[in-house]
Amino acid sequence: VQDKIARELSGQLGFHFAAAAGGDHRTTSAETYSLYLMARDMLHSREPEKVQTARPILERVVRMDPGYAPGWSAHAAAMGIAAQPSLSLGAPVDWKSQQKVALAAVDRAIGLAPDLAEAHATRGMLLGFRREALPSLERAVKLDPRDTQIRYWYASALDQDMRFAAAAANLLQVARADPFWRNSFAAANALSELGRGEAALALERR
Repeated sequence: VQDKIARELSGQLGFHFAAAAGGDHRTTSAETYSLYLMARDMLHSREPEKVQTARPILERVVRMDPGYAPGWSAHAAAMGIAAQPSLSLGAPVDWKSQQKVALAAVDRAIGLAPDLAEAHATRGMLLGFRREALPSLERAVKLDPRDTQIRYWYASALDQDMRFAAAAANLLQVARADPFWRNSFAAANALSELGRGEAALALERR
């Protein structure tokens, strides 16, 4: 399966790589890691110019080290994030085709490192936080229950699936884990809608 994904990616991204040898697929060279960190910071900024700049950097990362699982996961995430209307800088996006390439990239990451939480979370994000995304996001939460971004995405999928109490519980965990979390208002609104006004007010007053 991994070799099939590799062949598909090599055709769609325009380069060839050999099947990765065994070893630790979560580590890489200092140069590759530096590029990876720089691109991830750009993605986390959610600034359109930086997000668009991150994409070619992460493509370079997977070219430099095709066996680096976090690189493939971040590359997939960049394709999904950069396609958002608010971050695309007005460029037309064929999301159906791009989603296919992004899912192949994140599946490459999972094939290299099956326990990489961020890869499973990215797969859920690429599936649009719908019901079909829940297995990937549940897996990600189990692998890294302390990651607030992953738990927030999981809560978003639960909300889309109309499991509002479970979504609110996860949002509350995120808010408690990160006092400066920028989406605390989402947790407060969810709690308020469930009739937990005091808890909602406590979050808003922090």
